[in-house]
Amino acid sequence: MKKIITVLGIAFLGVALVHAGSVDAMPFLRMGVSARAMGMGSAFAGVSDDLAAAYYNPAGIASLEGSKVSLMTAMLSNSRSMQWLSYGMPLGNGALAFSALSAGVSDIPGATLSAGIPSLTGDSFDSSDMSLAATYAKKYDKASAGMNLKYLSSSIDNNSAAGFGFDAGMNFKPAEKLSVGVVLQDIAS
Repeated sequence: MKKIITVLGIAFLGVALVHAGSVDAMPFLRMGVSARAMGMGSAFAGVSDDLAAAYYNPAGIASLEGSKVSLMTAMLSNSRSMQWLSYGMPLGNGALAFSALSAGVSDIPGATLSAGIPSLTGDSFDSSDMSLAATYAKKYDKASAGMNLKYLSSSIDNNSAAGFGFDAGMNFKPAEKLSVGVVLQDIAS
């Protein structure tokens, strides 16, 4: 057992060192929707077992017992806001969930650039982002696997874009006090 824990520890350390910063097209997908998960530094892939799993690791919704609804709203600085709504229910040997995540900024001052000097126009505009997701997860003996299919949209002023994304995750519980989760987020988004 000590060897397994040592190997897993080294593997997780290696993954943490490989992670690099990036610029996301939709950074609201990285902000977090659960106080519990954010209190753990969003290290939630291995322990996600509630509706927040639809956001962090879709395999976690396989643990749902009964129908659930979850709602989060946040009023952030600089006129930013974020809302999340999710509904999930057990379905045979798994679970199904639907969620909506929206984020936006209102009253952004408009400006023009003339000869390299910015000047305010007196106009303002808004920015909004949205994700609609359908999540399915299935339980196995000591594991669960799940996936999200997401519709993503973004608009700023008069410009907009939309696309689809996909998440896949697994949870594995080899022992009573050990749970391991793996998730790939925003595949082909």
